Amino acid sequence: MPAELYTGKGKWKVKERIEETEEKIEGIKEESFSKYKAVDINKYEEKEILEKEGSLYKIILLDRAKNKEKTEEVYKKV
Repeated sequence: MPAELYTGKGKWKVKERIEETEEKIEGIKEESFSKYKAVDINKYEEKEILEKEGSLYKIILLDRAKNKEKTEEVYKKV
């Protein structure tokens, strides 16, 4: 199942089906797509993410770092 990660600051309001996000074009037949998994990484604490296996989680933590000092701190943890 495809997934989309949200790393923004505010609460995420997401559509769950791809076709809900696409612009409708007159005369073009719509095709149905499957649902995708929306993951708001802001719902997880740093400790939870550090406990997970895989480099994607570590990249998420680095992405959440707000400045150079926090980036260095997270880098040392991962």
